[in-house]
Amino acid sequence: MDRSQTLAEIRSFLQADGTIPAHHLLEWMESDDLEVLGAAITLLRDSPHRIQGRFKQDRMVHRVLHYHRRCLLENPQGECAHNRYQAGVSLRYFFFQFSADEQISGRALAAIKTMLAELYRSGDSELRACIVTSCLEHLFESRRIAAYFSDWQEDPILAAAYTEALEWGRNFWPGQQGY
Repeated sequence: MDRSQTLAEIRSFLQADGTIPAHHLLEWMESDDLEVLGAAITLLRDSPHRIQGRFKQDRMVHRVLHYHRRCLLENPQGECAHNRYQAGVSLRYFFFQFSADEQISGRALAAIKTMLAELYRSGDSELRACIVTSCLEHLFESRRIAAYFSDWQEDPILAAAYTEALEWGRNFWPGQQGY
């Protein structure tokens, strides 16, 4: 199936109210085409309750991370693929979604944290700013999540990201002044 047919099929599921066969979603998520991956990720993010059938959670997490890593690095400007900042927001959503799923939370959250650390360490100033502002700052609006990342304070490179994100996030903690 070519890209346009695949995207049309995914769009039809996005616009409908029915169930989404898990094997279709997994097939789309195995694509290396960022547009197809972006549409599949949107379907997974917006309609997880509609997915019918099972697929390996570890594989799904792997593909979600693969997609977001590519978007953060490549900053695509497509129709369905997320640009760098949209990918940071989307990854933040998946962090919250995975943390609510006891079957995958520990491994998935550790994988996201590791990926963000690797990208921040190797990234230029633009990628670093994106990671902090689109993802970490808003994750750190939760004191519990900020504490989960607290080991970053001990890393000479990651400490800057942690401090900057914490400065934003702690404004939302109970008892703090903020928005």
